[in-house]
Amino acid sequence: MVFGFGEGKLEIVLERSSFAPGEKISGKIIIATSGDKNADSLNVKFCGKMKTVSISTSMVRDMDTNVLKSAKQTDVTIKEVYPAEARVGGKQTYSKGAEIPFEIQIPSHVLDDRPGEGGNVYTQEPKWFVRAWLALPMSKDIEGEKEVYVEVKRRNP
Repeated sequence: MVFGFGEGKLEIVLERSSFAPGEKISGKIIIATSGDKNADSLNVKFCGKMKTVSISTSMVRDMDTNVLKSAKQTDVTIKEVYPAEARVGGKQTYSKGAEIPFEIQIPSHVLDDRPGEGGNVYTQEPKWFVRAWLALPMSKDIEGEKEVYVEVKRRNP
């Protein structure tokens, strides 16, 4: 049997919310659970979520009227890009209310490949997140997520 629903969440508190490629994100994870938790690990991840929309059109014959009609199909996919992961803590008991510091490096190449359009495919700029999870044995992981912003570094004139 798997338990874990309503166990609580992890809150992510960052020193700031805007970063440049290659920078370190520093912050703390607050264990906002219903009680102390025995866990296999505490982990943090930086990643982007990129949405791609593809639109295809085909001709379909209406069986009743024998008339050709155009039919559109839209597919939406969300893909994780540029993940960077770090283990913050190992197997131990994590106390309710504990504040655990962490650092994770943003990959320096995250803004190198720019999304774009091609034919009937439209890719949006990624949204960037810091995600933390407490890996519980025989239970659903307890998670938290915070959106961050990755900006292009400006050169000094």
